[in-house]
Amino acid sequence: MKLVLIPPGEFQMGSTKELIEEELKAYSDDQIYKKALLTEAPSHRVRITKPFYFGMYELTQEEYERVMGTNPSSLSVTGQNKDQVTGQDTKRFPIDPVSWDDAVEFCRKLSEMPEEKAVGRTYQLPSEAQWEYTCRAGSTGRYNFSLGGNAIPKESDENSLSDYGWFKGNSGMKSHAVGGKRPCAWGLYDMVGNSWEWCQDWASEDYYSNSPLDDPGGPTLGSYRVFRGGSCFNVARGCRSARRGVGGLECRTAGFRVSLVLPDKSGERAKMSATTEDAQPRAEATADK
Repeated sequence: MKLVLIPPGEFQMGSTKELIEEELKAYSDDQIYKKALLTEAPSHRVRITKPFYFGMYELTQEEYERVMGTNPSSLSVTGQNKDQVTGQDTKRFPIDPVSWDDAVEFCRKLSEMPEEKAVGRTYQLPSEAQWEYTCRAGSTGRYNFSLGGNAIPKESDENSLSDYGWFKGNSGMKSHAVGGKRPCAWGLYDMVGNSWEWCQDWASEDYYSNSPLDDPGGPTLGSYRVFRGGSCFNVARGCRSARRGVGGLECRTAGFRVSLVLPDKSGERAKMSATTEDAQPRAEATADK
């Protein structure tokens, strides 16, 4: 897997009151969307205090199978929807859908591999705060390529989404090989669309109201876990940076990408960063490929 070093920093997590009011007005008949939308408030300041590594791509079928020995994806050559990918090599397709428990077990098994244990690498799902911080990469608008404010009209934002992710408007209602679209400003692909991505956090409708400033990790208890990023089945508004989804632990709903915190060893850190040293957030992500 290729990983990108994400530096510490701060950002506004969630959606502003103005954005939520605009979305509620535009989609007043969509009760499910309205309920999810209200959990994006209030917009609040978050500090990520430690650097971490994050998967450049959504975890692929090939990577999952190498660790777990199985491939549960419906779009694999033996999956339930194999007729949709006849003649295609699906090794680079995201592993989707898997349960939250499956994703956590993958991280555990990968971390237990001798070569990983030897250098102290521990893999895990990202916190929801880490995920949104990485997705935004300095952006403040609806999507991770948006400039924020009124710089780009909503309609132009949604038209640009096809350049950055697979969603209902361009996917043919199926996932595609990872890395086929433009990356976010930190060099990560498919942060919007293609496959929902599991996060570590329990889901809560009011956690944002009392979230700690530094490295929030979500509620301590819950019934559902959070997933982020939208999917190939979602319309444009389902792929906004602040959009949240929830699912039960055994519900096969999403894919995932791994995060990694390393011991403070400069040699190991330099080795892992060798291919990502130029991945820095830029004010105008739309200008870069």
